[in-house]
Amino acid sequence: MIAGKDVYDIFSAIVPMYFPLIIAFITVRWFNLFTAEQSTGINRFVRLLAIPFLCFQVISTNNLLQINLKLFTADSLQKLVFLAALFLWKLLCKNASLDWVITLFSLSCLPNTLIIGLPMTTAMYGQASVSFMIQTVVFQSAIWVNVLIFLFEYRAARIVFAAESSKFAAKEMRSEKTEVSIVCVDGDGNEGFPGKEIRPTDGGGGSGHFGLIKEAEKKDELRLEDTSSSIGN
Repeated sequence: MIAGKDVYDIFSAIVPMYFPLIIAFITVRWFNLFTAEQSTGINRFVRLLAIPFLCFQVISTNNLLQINLKLFTADSLQKLVFLAALFLWKLLCKNASLDWVITLFSLSCLPNTLIIGLPMTTAMYGQASVSFMIQTVVFQSAIWVNVLIFLFEYRAARIVFAAESSKFAAKEMRSEKTEVSIVCVDGDGNEGFPGKEIRPTDGGGGSGHFGLIKEAEKKDELRLEDTSSSIGN
């Protein structure tokens, strides 16, 4: 059973980390002490410099050749079972989506072990648990973060494929459209001009459209000739 001193030790380890985050959120959200560009720069610094150096500092203090195989097996089995359950849920449930699979897997199996888990376990179980937490961080960084990146890339590829497929389908529909102007469908009313067969343009694969049309240019030429001859007479 967790005693009151253990709870105090946990909060004393967590509060110093959350307090700056809360103050930073308040200053940006309500007091506007930092602009959006400055916040982006701070986030970039934390993502590219602070977190990688912290990971290196924590991992370098542990001997990775002495990995606990039971811990590795238990951690891997837990994540594999949950990931399989999520994909089974996606196959059986119509409302399930890959986005929810990635989100639930990230929340349940990839906790913030380095920032939160390490201080909490140290406060609860002492320095003996530090090596186990560092090994968990190594497992996550080497294996499961890459699995999560693969899921994100697969999701992005599906979105791109769906967009390209819709564009291709729209292009095919446009290519099958044919504008046909049928002036006459009766050979007697075509005034002696031959009929023409009109087929789809742009390489469309639809059935042919047939109709009899007047050759306006030829008719105009004949009218001009008749007018010229009448004037000459």
